[in-house]
Amino acid sequence: MPWVSIREASEMLKISVRTIQRMVAAGTLPNRLQKGLRMVFLADGSDSPSTGQESTRDPILLEPLFDVYEGLSALEIQVSQIVVTHRKFSPDFEELLDLEGQPTLVQWERLYERIKVCRQTVEQFVRELCFDPNRLNDVYRTMMRVRIRWMDYEERSGGDGPSDGAGPDGGTNPVYLITAIIENLRKLLISSATHGDSPAGSEVS
Repeated sequence: MPWVSIREASEMLKISVRTIQRMVAAGTLPNRLQKGLRMVFLADGSDSPSTGQESTRDPILLEPLFDVYEGLSALEIQVSQIVVTHRKFSPDFEELLDLEGQPTLVQWERLYERIKVCRQTVEQFVRELCFDPNRLNDVYRTMMRVRIRWMDYEERSGGDGPSDGAGPDGGTNPVYLITAIIENLRKLLISSATHGDSPAGSEVS
């Protein structure tokens, strides 16, 4: 039967319940409520991973892919809050920050745009459950630059930068979050290189 519970899908596909829940939340797995129970749809022949090299990598790749997407989404919210805060100040305040060498609204907006583009790219990978190693590498390199820039902004702010305040998840340090995103991107890239994936894309489901 194609409609099964989340726990049954987890056992059939040999991936964690949390991963199935993330797939449902991301809209990549058809689902419906049936007598108060969340059911997911497994197409014929998909009740167990398909044979071949890709199937053995699915559980390994799904977790870091979703971690990257969720991390980027949280980071984008944090930067947008910083941008909104700066926009409330007068132009004179921004000029004063510039004179003191502290990060300005324009600089935060540029950082926000970089993170937003990365999040949009990974969001597409999550929807399709397939990623292009070349585009993923672009995200990786961009996030490396974002980490350097963020640390620079914190230093220029005298250690009282945004990472010391509470984030949207209750206080996640942005530098720690960025580092976790980079580490998961590295896992995906290493797995892609190890298995000799073609540039066209790598399946993760």
